[in-house]
Amino acid sequence: ASPPSSMYDLLRLLEGASWVCLGNRLDCMADPSTVNLTEAGFQQILAQSSASQMATFVARVVEHYGGHVASQGGLDSFAISVKSFEDIITEMEEQPRWAVWDSEAACMLDSTSDAAMVGLTLEYACHHAWFNCSHIPEMCLGSDWDKATYVLSVYANERSVNRLPTCFYKGALIFGQAPAHAVHGLPCIVTTDPWTTPLTDEGYQAIIKLNDTQKVEAFVYRVVVEQLNSTISDESQLASFASNPPNSMYDLTLLLSEASWVCESDSPACFPNPSEAPLSDQGFQQILAQGNETGMVVFALRAVSHFGGQILDPDSFNNVVQSVTSLEALVTVLEQRPVWALWKPEDACAIQEDSGLAESFAVALTVEYACLHMNVFNCSNIPPACSQNLWDAADYALSVYALEHGGDALPTCHFKGALIFARTQANSSKCIVSGDPHTTLLTDEGYQAVLVQQNESQTAVFLQRVVSEHLSATIVDDGAGLAALAAEPPDSMFDLLALLRAAPWLCLHSADVGAGCTDSVELVKPVASVTGADLSWRVYGFVALGVLVALTVMGTVAHVLCRRCAVGCSSGGEGAEETPASPEPSLCSDALRFTVAGCRRERVGRGGGERGDAGGMRVEDFGGTPGTW
Repeated sequence: ASPPSSMYDLLRLLEGASWVCLGNRLDCMADPSTVNLTEAGFQQILAQSSASQMATFVARVVEHYGGHVASQGGLDSFAISVKSFEDIITEMEEQPRWAVWDSEAACMLDSTSDAAMVGLTLEYACHHAWFNCSHIPEMCLGSDWDKATYVLSVYANERSVNRLPTCFYKGALIFGQAPAHAVHGLPCIVTTDPWTTPLTDEGYQAIIKLNDTQKVEAFVYRVVVEQLNSTISDESQLASFASNPPNSMYDLTLLLSEASWVCESDSPACFPNPSEAPLSDQGFQQILAQGNETGMVVFALRAVSHFGGQILDPDSFNNVVQSVTSLEALVTVLEQRPVWALWKPEDACAIQEDSGLAESFAVALTVEYACLHMNVFNCSNIPPACSQNLWDAADYALSVYALEHGGDALPTCHFKGALIFARTQANSSKCIVSGDPHTTLLTDEGYQAVLVQQNESQTAVFLQRVVSEHLSATIVDDGAGLAALAAEPPDSMFDLLALLRAAPWLCLHSADVGAGCTDSVELVKPVASVTGADLSWRVYGFVALGVLVALTVMGTVAHVLCRRCAVGCSSGGEGAEETPASPEPSLCSDALRFTVAGCRRERVGRGGGERGDAGGMRVEDFGGTPGTW
């Protein structure tokens, strides 16, 4: 098909096309689970006059804002009342209580994001960032997703905020933040992690503003190795340099290229200690350039140990050392597990935590390799508790890799010219995903590791931990609800949490709604269905107490009035003749009437306008006969 020859003709054709949905055309019947989250998409759903369709659309907006629906009744009530797309945006920004919110996930950009929304995000971010978007590095120009990721992360570091001030722009939802936890090998997310942030001026500025010498050291080390293809001969001089770093990436590169403690890979001038030289091709070449066979043997022994080997035949080993001319050649021999050494596969390439920069760099490369070869898992989803420490991040990535690959470790211990690790640290690490429901992390990956065993009792243990540790909740039935859920568990941790928050057999202890199960109305029951039956016993107790107090006060007042009247009767006036009353009334009102009647005085020579002293009250005030006292 050939396109029209002018914009005018193009618009006319599009307006009449059956496959283009304009405004509120009823025949479009857009799918609320896939329609664009824009004003136009909203109008298409609104035109269907379907509360369930609108509820589905609103639920997607809730997820975009980092929430998930906890009360279907609350969602349905809102879906019925909504009149415009901006009504939804306003509601989301107020974070209604019929949903549970995670600000860290709000408006999060990911690789599956809608292309049009990414484009609008890039436009908004470039317009509002101090950063000039014409300076986006070449490595991030491949797609709008990479561009938007870079600019959003630069914006966050510029302003020391998590995301853009809005997730709504030009009538459409946009993304407000890039993943907060980047990994080595995903170079378009500027972070404050010196091992993962891009080697650009924006990445450098994010590090030096922390005023953390150790983080500056790590960043400078990466520049030396990755950009200058060199090594560092004296880490004490690096530490001194990092304590007062230059102001720009340009100045940093210039100073490093002239530094005496930065050695090119084939330079024999540095003479690094073979027991400390990095296990990389640069380190190998520097040892080789010395022409010292003993030094090369020491270096090669470290490589054998890294692969889990112990030398049995030194002569054969020495022959190999003399024949290899690169680290890659040595690795090829070691991967064949030659007979001149005893090999322990369980010890091969296992992480050993060390504070050295060379070891840290090897761990960063390990994470990069594992993340680039995952089947499903995206390493930007490594939980914050594990992403803040490089070794913890490596443990998480390696254990998830093993989970996805049938328990196998990485297939190699050599990547990008350096030796890396293939196995996690000791099992005591807090960031190892395993099939043990008692210790595995309460993440989707930990959940999948338990689910794959298809063991109801193991699943029940994991669910119990989620209830108590993650939700801080209490099971109120005899465990039947938990057992039923363990027998037919949902497919993901997200769905599991949604089911648990709505479970009638679970008491959610939320600080803002009280500690009792029935107090958590918004999380357990639909908001619109709260009735008198939903009131807790505490409310009934307070009502009863209030009634009792009111009756006591009324009785006290009546008693005082009765006593006042009785005192008036007993104190008779001067010259007055008393006729005491003897009957005892049953009610206070009867007592008042009887007492007054019993206290009447006959007028004895006093003016009609004068009173006796029967309490200072008029008889007629209590129903007595006027003109008497």
